[in-house]
Amino acid sequence: MYTRYSDRDVMRARDAIKASGIDSFLTDLVANAKVEHAAAFNKTGQTKEGTPARVTIEALLVAMWLAANNAKPMLLTEFSNILFHGLSPNMRRLLDVLDGQTPRSSIPGKHRQWNRSAAKVVGARFKQMTAVIDPSDEIVTRANQMWADMQYRGLTDDQVRQFQAHLDWVCGQLLHVAYMMLPASVRAQDDGSRCIDATPLKVPATGRTLDDPEASSMPHCSYYVREGDHSDYDTSPDFTTRNGRFRRNQAKRFWALDLHLLALAGVHPGDRQRIPGLITSMTADRAALDPAGNARRLLASEQQRGFAPGYLTGDGLYAKAEATTFQIPAREAGYKILLPITKGTSGVQGSHASGMVLVDGTYYCPAISDHLRTIIKDYRDKRIDHPTFVKRIQARKKFEMVTKQKADERGIGERLGCRAANHSLTVKCEHKPASLEERLTENADRTTGDFRPTMSLPIEAITNGQPPSVCQSQAITMKPTDGAKFRQAIPFGTDEHTDIYHRLRQSQEGMHGFAKDEAQEALGTPGRRRVRTLVAQQLFAAFLIAAANVRKIRSFLERAETDEHGLYVKRIKRKGRHARTGAPPGAAAPGNSPPEAADAA
Repeated sequence: MYTRYSDRDVMRARDAIKASGIDSFLTDLVANAKVEHAAAFNKTGQTKEGTPARVTIEALLVAMWLAANNAKPMLLTEFSNILFHGLSPNMRRLLDVLDGQTPRSSIPGKHRQWNRSAAKVVGARFKQMTAVIDPSDEIVTRANQMWADMQYRGLTDDQVRQFQAHLDWVCGQLLHVAYMMLPASVRAQDDGSRCIDATPLKVPATGRTLDDPEASSMPHCSYYVREGDHSDYDTSPDFTTRNGRFRRNQAKRFWALDLHLLALAGVHPGDRQRIPGLITSMTADRAALDPAGNARRLLASEQQRGFAPGYLTGDGLYAKAEATTFQIPAREAGYKILLPITKGTSGVQGSHASGMVLVDGTYYCPAISDHLRTIIKDYRDKRIDHPTFVKRIQARKKFEMVTKQKADERGIGERLGCRAANHSLTVKCEHKPASLEERLTENADRTTGDFRPTMSLPIEAITNGQPPSVCQSQAITMKPTDGAKFRQAIPFGTDEHTDIYHRLRQSQEGMHGFAKDEAQEALGTPGRRRVRTLVAQQLFAAFLIAAANVRKIRSFLERAETDEHGLYVKRIKRKGRHARTGAPPGAAAPGNSPPEAADAA
């Protein structure tokens, strides 16, 4: 009737909880809360010891880890069954799980009563443990409560931020324990590149509209409606046709939280994957509420745990964010941003005081041709085919400004120069005399000559007979805010940008489906986690995602082979609508979808 757990599995779960440090952290918070509560009611003179607790915080966390890693529902009754029926007597003694004053009984009625008592003890310990990290202010006592009757904890803004920070830290430590199960040689392949995204966490509650006088039993949630910018337009059931036009099906609407996640992936080229795609940081919030703010919390969590920053990708939601809320903080944290270019923002996105032109996230020489400024829009509007797109992306490389000096960790000190400047000299320009000196090279057909292209400024770029200052300088000093909203770490549309972006995005999206597998963690099934509090839902999600990480690590190590660079697994070549198309982020597969789909990122 009850699942039995081997002592070995229990010890592994205990070691994981101990390694995370969350048991001592939560135990200390609960102890401090008791002291503060006693002081508030002048009970500091208490000397009599109370009855020993039947379940410790450590034991409860071990039960939660065992449930998540053995495809069990995250229910308080399940945790009770694990602690009082699934462990050996030795393990119960080790974890200080006590039967209590009422002895166990084999009589069915008394046995059920004893089980209810055990479950009540587990529920009380869970409530005590989560109360010290719960950032929600509402006190929900039952379903169908009127808003006018809602009671509140009276938390200040500082307390809400502190509790949220505590909760995020606990969840981050759980994910970090799973990450540290990778061999050190595999962890060394993690260059800090991450993809940020959110996935809905459907909750076991009914939603309410804003004008409804009745509150939901989970008032800290909101309606999730799928309106993303994913480009699966050709065969996805989320699209239907009407009058020959593609439109999104709005049927997906439910009461939920958003889980904001950071996923890693190996961005190394080739068919050998050297590190599995895992979730390394997470937080939760109302659906569609402040994605940029949640992103900053995730990046801070990564920095706190010592992860080095690498490339950072995300979907169009983050590309549309205000630069001061997402792009600038991410760059200040050291991340190199690769984002899709959303509809209406391709082409010329701004200019620099020096005369440089910002086109599709990269600064170019003001001599760049008009047809090279509109490559992305021309491709999405089907005015050029894919081979022409690739040729034009390559053609505008000679106009690209190159880095002469990298920025420091604060984003200060970056210097750019054109390809006719002294440090490059790969093109010729009449405004850079040194570039006009002959430089002989040997061509593929063994002919020798100076084959460098010549730049020619348009008339409108000349002011009062003088070229822009970029043409009169060897390098231009940049400010961290220059082009902050649109700048890309790698020129948009190049193979390198496209490949890194899609590797990271597919790792994130793949992990969503992996953790929602109904036969495993079932992250998307609200009936398997019925505690109706924000802290419980986020904490359960952290345990389930950590379990999914462990399962993916185990699969990686079982399939791994070895070469001169260490462990690897062969990458699976994707097919159908999930296959890589070679198209830039936000564009549909070449030649497959109508212009409406190609332009909809």
